[in-house]
Amino acid sequence: MTLARFVRKNAFRNKRRSFLTLVSIALSLLLLTFMMTIWRAFYMSDGSAESAQRLIVRHKVSLAQFMPIAYRERIRAI
Repeated sequence: MTLARFVRKNAFRNKRRSFLTLVSIALSLLLLTFMMTIWRAFYMSDGSAESAQRLIVRHKVSLAQFMPIAYRERIRAI
């Protein structure tokens, strides 16, 4: 008995186990593809250099408080 025939014979001996194994492999490959797509979209996008350089500012007291409008030109100069 060759190895290929032995594997083929025993692989489908328990059909439920074989089906669940194939489904779990397919689901894991689908999840891996999805996660790699998300990673590529976030970290390898072809955005312009101007859009990549951002300055994030917030009020020192709280996120609910807005920055004073007088700071707009100072921030824009940076």
